[in-house]
Amino acid sequence: MKKALTFFTVLFIATFANAQVNIGVRMRYTSADLQTSGGGQTTSSGKNYNADPGVFFDINRGDITFEPGLIFVLKGG
Repeated sequence: MKKALTFFTVLFIATFANAQVNIGVRMRYTSADLQTSGGGQTTSSGKNYNADPGVFFDINRGDITFEPGLIFVLKGG
């Protein structure tokens, strides 16, 4: 619900603003490794490889450009 409200708020502002708006999709690659140490021992989890999808809005307003976006980040260890 919160994501939908944020999306529609940004879309509303972008639509009624006197600006040029471009919408795009992003995909980024992340890898995570969790390592803990204590008591002379070190424990490591395996690598976690993820592709994080997202969407962005490029709002051009004269000399100023705003680029808000949402990225769904997958984390783990």
